[in-house]
Amino acid sequence: MEEHLQSTLVLLDGIRHQIHACLPSLSTSFPIVPLVDDQHEGYLGMTDASHSDWVQDGEIMKARSNQVHSVMIRLYQGKSDVMFRMPELVGTLLHEFAHCVTPATLHKTDDRGKRRRKWCFVAHDDDFYTNF
Repeated sequence: MEEHLQSTLVLLDGIRHQIHACLPSLSTSFPIVPLVDDQHEGYLGMTDASHSDWVQDGEIMKARSNQVHSVMIRLYQGKSDVMFRMPELVGTLLHEFAHCVTPATLHKTDDRGKRRRKWCFVAHDDDFYTNF
């Protein structure tokens, strides 16, 4: 099982390098690691990044700097040793890569469009879907 896990991570990293050749803003320096069962339950992937140098543009604040620390992909279904199929893994990987190349944004509305007094982190805004 460990050998299969490692070969899958190598394959996913190879996909990243192929994308990087056409999209240089996708860094190849951060690791792609397994998302284990007790981490971020319910998520198939997660991008660990920090954001800085925020600039306000009306109702939106955008980070000019995004530092990706890692991309985590859930490889196995639940607590089993059954791995997700490659199309599911690649779809999740591409989703996480879209987070890597999309500037983080804060909005005065939440994900459902409800107006807020405080800034809300919106992970899936129009810029994200354009990049995805």
